[in-house]
Amino acid sequence: MDSSPSYSEQKKTTWTNIALTAEDQLCQRTAFALSQFFSISPSFLGYGSLSEAYTYFYDYFTRNCQGTYKTLLKEIAFSAKMGMQLSHD
Repeated sequence: MDSSPSYSEQKKTTWTNIALTAEDQLCQRTAFALSQFFSISPSFLGYGSLSEAYTYFYDYFTRNCQGTYKTLLKEIAFSAKMGMQLSHD
């Protein structure tokens, strides 16, 4: 584990470790690709320190990596994080 005092850096290190060493590599790579299409920006929302909400949003992709695109779109469309970004002034 990273000994960096920054929580953000520790989160990135943990995610990288899981993405590179998990047994479900196809799912991990699919989730990463999908996260690039359906991106949300914690800095745009002003919630850069709330990485748990962003990580939860990423979990949509890992849960649905072998599901249908329609199911994924529905889950993302009704997510609180996407709603916050789309309704931001």
